[in-house]
Amino acid sequence: MDKLEYFYHRNLFNDEQEQLIFIWEEGITKVNILEVGFKCENITSKVIKKELILSDYPHQSTSLSVTFENGDSLLFENINDSNNEYSSEYTEEIKAIYKLL
Repeated sequence: MDKLEYFYHRNLFNDEQEQLIFIWEEGITKVNILEVGFKCENITSKVIKKELILSDYPHQSTSLSVTFENGDSLLFENINDSNNEYSSEYTEEIKAIYKLL
């Protein structure tokens, strides 16, 4: 089994659909939490592009766009993925994911 390198919990602090993102040595697993059950998707394609946008202050908008060789993409956004209270913490999470990928 691959080693888990990072875990990101999207929409834990807002009313949007929750999503769990597991970053493994050999890929990424996205788990969407549904009303009844869950949907799981694996991405094992190589990262070909990543773009990090940082503001001057961690509580303001931060985003990371990741594009994979197979055409899949992921978007991490501190404010949309959490709420204003936790946006600074999510900024740090996004920066860590950028360094890892």
